[in-house]
Amino acid sequence: MSVIYSQSLDTAASQIACSADGKLVAAMCIDGSLRCYRVGLEGGFQPVWSMPLAHSYVARNLAKLPPKNSASFGFMGQHLLMSDSGRNKLYIYNASKKPPWDLVNRALGGVKVACATWSLGYEDSMVAVPFAVGDLEGNVHIGSFDRIGESISVHMRVACPREGKMPRF
Repeated sequence: MSVIYSQSLDTAASQIACSADGKLVAAMCIDGSLRCYRVGLEGGFQPVWSMPLAHSYVARNLAKLPPKNSASFGFMGQHLLMSDSGRNKLYIYNASKKPPWDLVNRALGGVKVACATWSLGYEDSMVAVPFAVGDLEGNVHIGSFDRIGESISVHMRVACPREGKMPRF
């Protein structure tokens, strides 16, 4: 592994996400902000936008920050999925816009959101883009984002096995 480029921020990032095409980087910072940067051809990050207090995990020390939030870009690079267990919500932003368009800002009725990620294997022509949400009780929920209606649905819950109890396939 080699580092292609390194960038210092004015505050520490608790989570980062890189778009599939490598052109955008999002940082969830310990000051509560969500920031998006465009990666320059010659190196360097150019700020695209910043949202103060975008998530609830604010800390003075990164080591004391609980890992209960996440951010990931979709396969095509413009949809940023963010989870925040402090607010118990999922957010989906169109990160290519300045300021970012808030497409989804929603709690998942009874699901204690801990983290979320997109499926990396979807096609650009798909209308419903799959994602997974991990909850604080050890379950994984599978859902989809309707890109036309800009809404989300959760389709199924998979209980994670407790220690020593592996599922049989």
